[in-house]
Amino acid sequence: MTLAAITMTAPEAASPVQMYRATYSPDDNKLRLYAVSRLDPETYKKVHDAGFRWAPEQALFVA
Repeated sequence: MTLAAITMTAPEAASPVQMYRATYSPDDNKLRLYAVSRLDPETYKKVHDAGFRWAPEQALFVA
């Protein structure tokens, strides 16, 4: 699983800008995706389809 598997398109001019940060931890072999705000439904589906799952206690997506 790589972050390259997620293809993102630029947001429409009228839509809010999404900001993300991704990290990899070799200690537990996990990718973590942090979003500044709630993901729109289309982006959420892409992230979920790429294998990321929401971790509510950490407030991030993990794969």
